[in-house]
Amino acid sequence: MRVFYILIGPVITYPILDEEGPLRFIGLSLLFSGYHLFMLLFIDLLPLYIGYLQSESPEKEMSSRDLKVTRFFSLSFFVILGCFLGSIKILDHTVHGMPVFWGCIGSGMIIGTALVIRSIKKPFSFISTDNVNGFGIGFPLGTAMLFCSLVFIPNRYIPVKSIENKVVSVSEKSIGSSSRAGRSDPHFLFLKTDDGTTERFTIPEAVYDQIQDSAVCNMHQGIFGLYYIDKIHGL
Repeated sequence: MRVFYILIGPVITYPILDEEGPLRFIGLSLLFSGYHLFMLLFIDLLPLYIGYLQSESPEKEMSSRDLKVTRFFSLSFFVILGCFLGSIKILDHTVHGMPVFWGCIGSGMIIGTALVIRSIKKPFSFISTDNVNGFGIGFPLGTAMLFCSLVFIPNRYIPVKSIENKVVSVSEKSIGSSSRAGRSDPHFLFLKTDDGTTERFTIPEAVYDQIQDSAVCNMHQGIFGLYYIDKIHGL
């Protein structure tokens, strides 16, 4: 039944993806689907997954080299997490970045899961009963975050072409609600891209008041072909 709930949001949201009026709020049904996806993954399946890893994990003594490798992976996970959080911010100003983002997450999870399966059938020397759960969870999450970081960060900081003062039509403006006390509400701008689709970008409040029907963008095309908007300002 939970799988049915997960599918509800995408099924009813897909037909109204290009809507700019009140119908677009139907997309909030994705929050309902996302909640049940979280429950399925982390409440229903994760305990079973951890139990399976514990039953299949190899019992062996780890050498000093294996301990160093384990510490290296643990440190790398937190470094990758920091890079991933940075790529999320970059994603907000990357044109058509969301499909690429989910592609990175999906392919990373698949490869990470394949590494877990390999580590159970033919254990890596640095995986033992003491750390198998950490690697079992860290591989899928780590590879997913790593893929996002390796795409969005180089695309942001290695430009191959720059476009200055490009005039873009504004489809809509809106003000969100901040979830943190003391922080100003986010200001959103919906711009029409060259292929006719609409992309949402976050802009400062001062710039928000200056922009009406059109905006001026400074952008560059990164090494992976994605366009990143460096600056948005009024005419």
